[in-house]
Amino acid sequence: MISVGIKVLEKLEALYKFPVKNSDSAFFQSKSLTLIYDVAVYLVDSKCLKPRHQDTITLQRFVTFSTESLVSYMFPLDGRNSLRESMISLRRTDALKNALRQVVFEYTRSKNKPSFGDIGRIAMIILGTGKLNSELYAKLLKKLDSHSNLRAFIIFLCETFGRGEIIYVSIMLPFRKEVKVNGRVIYDYMSPGCFLYILERLLIWAALTQGYVLTTSSCFIEWLISQDEDSRLNFIVEEDRSPSLEGILELTINDCISEKKDMIEWLEKSDKNWKKHYPLYILRLVVLLCLLYVNFGLSLDTLFDFLGRSYVAEQLPCDFVDTLRRGWSHDSLRRDNSPISNVSALAAALKKDDNDSVFASFRQDCSCTPHNSLSSNVNALAAALKKVDNDLVIASFRRDCSKLCCSDAIFIDMTANQCKDDILRKIVSKEAD
Repeated sequence: MISVGIKVLEKLEALYKFPVKNSDSAFFQSKSLTLIYDVAVYLVDSKCLKPRHQDTITLQRFVTFSTESLVSYMFPLDGRNSLRESMISLRRTDALKNALRQVVFEYTRSKNKPSFGDIGRIAMIILGTGKLNSELYAKLLKKLDSHSNLRAFIIFLCETFGRGEIIYVSIMLPFRKEVKVNGRVIYDYMSPGCFLYILERLLIWAALTQGYVLTTSSCFIEWLISQDEDSRLNFIVEEDRSPSLEGILELTINDCISEKKDMIEWLEKSDKNWKKHYPLYILRLVVLLCLLYVNFGLSLDTLFDFLGRSYVAEQLPCDFVDTLRRGWSHDSLRRDNSPISNVSALAAALKKDDNDSVFASFRQDCSCTPHNSLSSNVNALAAALKKVDNDLVIASFRRDCSKLCCSDAIFIDMTANQCKDDILRKIVSKEAD
């Protein structure tokens, strides 16, 4: 039985490595990895089988190989790659969630000390799959007993997730920390992809508390699929929160963009293909900065400063930069820097970079400003995001946002007791148009 199982695993591994040249290649490879995990874990956990020591090592290799590989497929650097219906469906299966959580389980068994890299991956998995079961959660906290800040951050993620309420901690994980090894100072890095993923989710949480959210559709789907699989979505958002989280996020993003030398050093140590991926990192950081401004009405001076720096602008799509500069002209920004007035320009820019914005209203009335002005801004944002294949989503939770509807945006009435399947289907079908 063991020998037959290992042969099956070898065939599945060969299938995974077989080159598939079509748009669904990531799905086929991810599905193969999920099957490898299922078969290997079944053989490892079977009570009626008695594998030899070498067989146990082989099976464990398949478990580790499949789960580690799945992380990169499920959390790609370009989040737009996750907008395909096949990938979303796979992400929601118990088999896939169990495979990703296996990474957390393997970490709790490791004798290695906690690192920022480990915590970043674990945080991303928690955010992407939902709450850990109580046994795994307890093991993870025990592993972090002597690391209070990291432990507090994991508690924040696990005990907040899926409940709708927002709890803030006083720490924000930096992307690196200094560690002394044999008298030398080295840096322990969280991977850039994990770090950006965490920032994007924290921004959504911060915005939820004020009653509406502007984010990219890829980020909105990430948030949505991680929620509990209830028959209806009925989120209760606490309005009392620390007012400083958006400020912390802004400073963190600004530091990442402005410190070019540190940024490149970070990428070199974390990503062997960093030169190829560098434009994506810069784009995600700039989009995060834009989203901060439209959600919280912060000053846009820093954004225009960055867009004026060649090492930033040259990494961004020309249409994206041009649309931002046209829509958010400096003079108009100084006259009106409200979140709503900046929506259209960001939407237009993001549309040109396949990362449409998502506008979700929770408690505040989305139609609280003059209808014509607000609608025109939303129209512009939707048109821009359309150009980057990441449509604007207008999701109304407890206030009527139907007046904001436009042809280029996706409107979702969350008060209509729609199930998650209906919402995802609406977003994915619109993206495919």
